[in-house]
Amino acid sequence: DLVRSRGLGDVYKRQDEGCTKVAAAFEQKARPKIKECYREGKKLNPVLEGGIRIVINVDAFGKLGAVKTQDVTLPDAVAKCMVKAVQATPFDDATQCKRKGITLPIQFPTK
Repeated sequence: DLVRSRGLGDVYKRQDEGCTKVAAAFEQKARPKIKECYREGKKLNPVLEGGIRIVINVDAFGKLGAVKTQDVTLPDAVAKCMVKAVQATPFDDATQCKRKGITLPIQFPTK
């Protein structure tokens, strides 16, 4: 019962309509900062391409917990920039995603 919403990456999580909406809004807020990390990486490597899965855990109190990465094929500096961008993005109404993990699979260039 996974729900998938289209965006820069896809937001995957257990089906929960309230969480789906706030997670999609979170992704929209983080998108410009994530793209900026990619643009900075392209300055050093004009043919830069790759991906990253950023996993965000929301604790039982609705606070952001650990942010982890998986399947990273981008340079370390770009991946770290993207993680920092996600961590710095306000996650409004995160309480609707208590005890959930949200995965942002990101691929550049976008297709």
